[in-house]
Amino acid sequence: MSASGVTHTPGPWTITRHSDGSGGFLCVDRECVIIAETHGCDTWAEEEANITLIAAAPDLLRALENLTEWLGFMLRAETAPPKAQDFIRKWLPREGGRNTILPNAWDAIRKAKGVG
Repeated sequence: MSASGVTHTPGPWTITRHSDGSGGFLCVDRECVIIAETHGCDTWAEEEANITLIAAAPDLLRALENLTEWLGFMLRAETAPPKAQDFIRKWLPREGGRNTILPNAWDAIRKAKGVG
């Protein structure tokens, strides 16, 4: 949820080419409401890569939320198997001795939701 309390348009978002002959791509929701459009990139490949990333945003956000929830639970849960906790702690990347994966993921989620 954003700071204003408004959430993003639900997915799935799909990609289509502009029909007006101007080039570029559109990202639309189920009702064909335009979510985003691309124009002016150096190449078609770059334009297509940009709109593909935009169209994946709802799925990426949901996946990251699910992953951080699961990892956070496993690291905090008293009932989580100790071997699982040890495995997660051992393999999470660290900077300066601190786990950075979860804080970075939480920052990305807040950014995507327009919070903080």
